[in-house]
Amino acid sequence: MKLSLRREFALLRIIVPIVLLILCSAALAPCAPLEFYRIDYRITDANTTISINGIPVARTGSEPEISGSLRLNQWMKADENRIDVSVASFTNKDYARPSVMLTVVIEPSGDIKEDQTVASFSWDGTTSARKAPFQEQFLFYPKPGFPSLGLWSLTSPIALTSSVDNELRNFVFSFAKVLSTLNPSRLAPWFSFRINDINRSLHAPYQTITQIESDLTQLYPQLKLHSPSVNVVSRDMLQLHPLAGGRIVWVTGPNFSDPVSVVVSGKQSLTFPIYIGRMNNNWVLIR
Repeated sequence: MKLSLRREFALLRIIVPIVLLILCSAALAPCAPLEFYRIDYRITDANTTISINGIPVARTGSEPEISGSLRLNQWMKADENRIDVSVASFTNKDYARPSVMLTVVIEPSGDIKEDQTVASFSWDGTTSARKAPFQEQFLFYPKPGFPSLGLWSLTSPIALTSSVDNELRNFVFSFAKVLSTLNPSRLAPWFSFRINDINRSLHAPYQTITQIESDLTQLYPQLKLHSPSVNVVSRDMLQLHPLAGGRIVWVTGPNFSDPVSVVVSGKQSLTFPIYIGRMNNNWVLIR
């Protein structure tokens, strides 16, 4: 387990090309091209949500402007990928210059020396005849060789019945309980699918349960020194959001906050987004 996806991706961006270069050279065989897809966005004075394949990756809150970059690999399909931009109506008179700009690129790696744009969208609410609310959709396609992820191939559609709702809430509290033990052997199976499906999307090696347990064994003694505790949003405050055509349920607290957090030395240090899928009739931490 890594402390955050942002740190995880930053390290993998440096390490993975080196590892694969060694593996390809040793095998004297061609390897799939390294493709790291990223979305860059800037949203100003506009109530907007950006999604990939039905999964929100950026949304405005109360801030007048947000911008950022996000690696898309972990949410992508091997064939067709859909970006949805939803701009809702807004009444705040201070929202005088609404605009949305986003670009999907392949990052530099191997033979790719600079960002390659594969899709883009731009809207200026002050000059465009198109007014909010509206939705824009466009497609992009990865190059051949992009891995097929278990997120799409191994999960089953979820019908959010009252019994399923109850099971999912139980799942979150079970995860929080196991997390609070700081026991690597108990935690490793919870993170196995998530870690390896993300690794696959980033062309990184598979990790066995034993390897994940070893990584956790090195991490958790450091946390224990600071008397960590695990907090979870109260059961009735958990919110369940079906995503990706019902293949995933995103569990949040109020205002889309992460429902589970680790407090170290009296300060909230780590939060855990919870995306749950069903595989072989079992609930699995997908992301």
